Amino acid sequence: MSKHYIRLSGIFITKVFSDAFEEAETGDICINEEGQRHFEYNGVTNPTIMDGIYCIYKYTNNEIVPCTKEEQVTLEQRFKDFESTLDAFIDQTAKDKGYDSRITATMYAGSENQYKEESQAFISWMALCYAYVYNTMNLIIAGTKELPTEAELLAELPRIVWP
Repeated sequence: MSKHYIRLSGIFITKVFSDAFEEAETGDICINEEGQRHFEYNGVTNPTIMDGIYCIYKYTNNEIVPCTKEEQVTLEQRFKDFESTLDAFIDQTAKDKGYDSRITATMYAGSENQYKEESQAFISWMALCYAYVYNTMNLIIAGTKELPTEAELLAELPRIVWP
């Protein structure tokens, strides 16, 4: 027997799986402790959980139910959320180093001053972060990567190395 799990983004189901193939993570919800090898819901093995760019199901009151059209979360909105989260993360990284924002952290790169190396390192790191997020979005659209939570996405980003 296998356990069947769902993974959520808010109330929306972004992934379904069986522990026969994948280990559950913190926050995953077991919806069937005595399931078959493959995830099954309403008699459908490995059901589709996304319709193009829309989540099809949500989890409320300990139940999987179809999303209404008004509730459907588009990947476009999730990507906007990712960008906002990344922007805040980059600004916070600059503030943690003593700069007011990413703008202040980047403005010293073009001239000789005591902050030039830090500024150049910050710009290079910031470009890597944006490239990673946009590449992740393309992989999600292509269906080769699962939709991560915002926390998972931030954990995957490269870490800055200050000079």
